[in-house]
Amino acid sequence: MKHMFERHIYYNVFFKLSSSCLNCPVIEEFRAGNSVRKYYRDLQNLKILALSFDPYCIHNTDKFVDSIKDVSDASCLLEDAESARDHERAMLMLDSLPICCGLFNNRLEMVDCNRATVNFFQCSGKIETCERIFEMFPERQPDGRLSSDAAFLELNKAFETGYNQVEWTFLLPDGSLVPAEVIIVKISCGDSDMLATYTRDLRHEKALRAAHDEANELIRLMFEAIPICCNLWDDQYNNIECNMEAVKLFDLSSKSEYLVRFFELSPEKQPCGEPSVSKAFRHIRQAFMSGYNRFEWMHKKLDGELIPAEVTLVRINRGDRYIVAGYTRDLRKEKLLKEAKEAALQAAQRDPLTRLYNKTTTQMMIEDTLVGPDSVGRHAIVCIDLDNFKAVNDKFGHLFGDQILVEISGIIKSAFRSDDIIGRFGGDEFIVFIRDVLDSDVVKAKLDLLCSKINKIYKLGDMEQTVSASIGVAFYPDDGKRYVDLYRNADFASYYAKKIGKNRYVFWKECMNKFTTKNDDDYGKII
Repeated sequence: MKHMFERHIYYNVFFKLSSSCLNCPVIEEFRAGNSVRKYYRDLQNLKILALSFDPYCIHNTDKFVDSIKDVSDASCLLEDAESARDHERAMLMLDSLPICCGLFNNRLEMVDCNRATVNFFQCSGKIETCERIFEMFPERQPDGRLSSDAAFLELNKAFETGYNQVEWTFLLPDGSLVPAEVIIVKISCGDSDMLATYTRDLRHEKALRAAHDEANELIRLMFEAIPICCNLWDDQYNNIECNMEAVKLFDLSSKSEYLVRFFELSPEKQPCGEPSVSKAFRHIRQAFMSGYNRFEWMHKKLDGELIPAEVTLVRINRGDRYIVAGYTRDLRKEKLLKEAKEAALQAAQRDPLTRLYNKTTTQMMIEDTLVGPDSVGRHAIVCIDLDNFKAVNDKFGHLFGDQILVEISGIIKSAFRSDDIIGRFGGDEFIVFIRDVLDSDVVKAKLDLLCSKINKIYKLGDMEQTVSASIGVAFYPDDGKRYVDLYRNADFASYYAKKIGKNRYVFWKECMNKFTTKNDDDYGKII
């Protein structure tokens, strides 16, 4: 071994790890893959020499090649100390990296790695990791390629192009498969090229991606399961998605047809007269600004059938931007049900012949007004009793009589405001409740006009009959505060108008002292 200790000379020395040298501290350091700097005695010259050992494991063997240098000289020691510090810092940086790093020579053998690689592959040290790296693959990769062939193919590709990035599956000693991303970079090392590999464990990322995909699938299923038409608008007001309920609502063939032909699914103008396209964009813009918008909308199927709908727009987050979700509720059944209810209510509240309120409804509405907020005002009840009408039914029959009643009902409606209460009390008697009477002269003017319009000859074919009206008026609260009192007094006044000549109106104040009770015989004579 004396030639090994000549100063300032480098030697490449091969060691075989045999049982005869297991206790050699240098060999133990070799096993750990460490550079060794030890002080040994020169047995020939009886002095201490400082030697540097830098081992390198020969792949798939139990042999090591080592460079040995005599560093006893002070200048050499200083130079080597600086190199050692640089090497130590580099190794510290490499070992502190949170991803696996490896180094391959041009024979595609792994010659070094960092501590993260050792831990990742569950090995005892770097040497074991380098020796067993090609054992850490399943037989085949997920794409079906043989791992051994694919590994050499990808490494060679990096040597040819200088860079390669690939997804790879490793097989750890505990039997678990680990998906990873491997980046391979060609680097220069002295006179030769090597490959540096950087391996990133993708298990967490793929788990997150799988969870994300599952969440998206659940959202898609929920979106499709919503029992009303849904669609999505991006921030450029593009209709980007819909569910199958949207397709069904408009009897379309596919989602794409709905998305492409959306603005054909509304009439040119909405019931308010505004163009549908501009109004739609205005509503969408409002939803983006405020986060919420609800309104009624008139849609139209391609065959022309109108679909009244309620549309709700909700702004939602999508990554770093907003989108708007639209929910369209078909109101056709609701509108039909509402119309049916209104028709039933009309039938219950209205006189079937004249379509005026019937007696019960008229009384209820007047009583509600007298006890409600409007009770502080001044109102009037007007009782209208037709003159000579009994002769019409007796002489010409009810067909002619009904025609006269319908015509006179129209005259009465046209004489009063829409918020006044107008009802038919049965037979030839009508009642009007005039709200907010500020001046009695206004009531007189209305009744003068009403008497003149009712008083005329009514005809049906060859049949003719003159009909007029006797009218009585009572004021709230002057002539009574309860409905029964006001109606009784207005009725007395109409009776008195009929008694004194018909075709006129009388205020209760003008006749309040004329009668205390009604006499049925007098009524009969007057009629």
